[in-house]
Amino acid sequence: MPSPVTVINEAAPPSEDAQLASFLTRVEVKLDTVLTRGDDHETRIRSLERKVWTAAGAAAVAGAGLGQIVSVLTAP
Repeated sequence: MPSPVTVINEAAPPSEDAQLASFLTRVEVKLDTVLTRGDDHETRIRSLERKVWTAAGAAAVAGAGLGQIVSVLTAP
């Protein structure tokens, strides 16, 4: 009985297992990219929120200060 021989032909299309492995590798790389961008996005949002609240505080202080100046200037 002859032994079975497997001939590997480099021109043959990749097997389903190889295609699946390649697909999963691409998905993993994309997932890593998305997760990294998500962290970046969170950092940018926190930075913007900090700036908004700082500007709101500065506007409140400026408004109170201007209110005091106006009341002093218009006092009888």
